[in-house]
Amino acid sequence: MFEGFTIIKSREQTDAWLRAVVAANGGPAHVSYPDDCARIVQHFSRVGVAISAEEAASFWDAYSDSLQSGWIVLSRDCVAALDGLAEEIEKGWCAVASLQALKGTVSAEAA
Repeated sequence: MFEGFTIIKSREQTDAWLRAVVAANGGPAHVSYPDDCARIVQHFSRVGVAISAEEAASFWDAYSDSLQSGWIVLSRDCVAALDGLAEEIEKGWCAVASLQALKGTVSAEAA
């Protein structure tokens, strides 16, 4: 299920990274794109991580910001997007200042 991912290798790591990104991004956000948020929630539920639509919105806002864009249309698996964002953070490439502080701090034990 997590084959091919660089950072995320388990449900626990998925949960830890997702919660850390949402917290660093300012917590749950207003749901401006409910259909997209429902799909994001569904993507994470497939790996055993339950999130709210508001948490999904906060995560996707952070992901979109990391690409220096407005809301990005969902075109890939959201767990893969989280793995890519976690890799950017860990390698120091993340353009989102609030997420840069997560480097070296996220572990599955934090979940």
